[in-house]
Amino acid sequence: MSTLNLGLQCVGLMREKGDDEFEKEASKCNSLTSLRETAKKDPNFKSAAIDSLSHVKSLLVQVLRRLKLKDKTFTPFFPASEIDIDTLWNEAIRVDSTLNREESITTKKLPGKKDLNAFLQHCCTRRHYSFQIKKCGSDSCTICRPPRLPKQVFNSLSVLPDPVPTEDGHYKSFEELLGTPTDGSFRPSLQKVKKTLPFSASIQHVKNVDMMLQCEECSMWRLLYSRCKLTRQEKVDLNDAVEDLAFTCGAPIQDLHLPGRLNDVYTRQIHCEEPIEKLYYTAKYTPICIYCAQNVDDVPADQYPQCCLCKDKPIIRK
Repeated sequence: MSTLNLGLQCVGLMREKGDDEFEKEASKCNSLTSLRETAKKDPNFKSAAIDSLSHVKSLLVQVLRRLKLKDKTFTPFFPASEIDIDTLWNEAIRVDSTLNREESITTKKLPGKKDLNAFLQHCCTRRHYSFQIKKCGSDSCTICRPPRLPKQVFNSLSVLPDPVPTEDGHYKSFEELLGTPTDGSFRPSLQKVKKTLPFSASIQHVKNVDMMLQCEECSMWRLLYSRCKLTRQEKVDLNDAVEDLAFTCGAPIQDLHLPGRLNDVYTRQIHCEEPIEKLYYTAKYTPICIYCAQNVDDVPADQYPQCCLCKDKPIIRK
């Protein structure tokens, strides 16, 4: 992220102006969803939008190709073509004939897709940072078809390994782990860190800031704490400082080197996917699931909120 930020400093982005009809329709769209809906109804709008953004994308590609990380040049990837998307959907329908391109398959709906669910359990390796598909290799399997590669080549393929630490605290090399079973339990964002603050946290420390950060990896909301009540201007300055921050659980906000009293604002150093802090509910913020941060409508009086997807997890009593 730091390398990308350096490359994008002082870069101004502005799309090309389209014809009056396109600009009129585009002005009615206030989100990517509304843009896509308009493009579905009007093919001319879609082509005009692509033309309008072509120079922006070209500029960004040129900038990114000049960046390097550990002597490796950045490689921009381009979106899939309509032909690529059609090919993917044709293969997906072979897995589960009930799939529909117009239907959004959420986690809630997944149990109803028996063939797709069986395929995900049988052929797929799902991790926090990756999703991999590999056939089992059996000629008689009814879930995945026999491999088209020669047996010797297919058997030499392995799924990507997860990080595994050595005794000295570093991680084992990719070559050392390739082909060995790993489970993802040692990924950096899951490692335990100290949960301490320089003071004993209370509801007043939360209200002194009245602001939260959302983790980019697990999407959980994390409270900000301060001994002193921030002024309105200090809250504005803090919001500006964290607006473009790529925050992950456990990252100390002191790394931003904020001026004045803002340097005394803290986050608890907790790891990804740990439940929402209980002081969140004491502060009477919007009810959300304590396990996944999804909005919850029905909140029992004697326990912390849990959404329907997390109802099988242990109940946390107040």
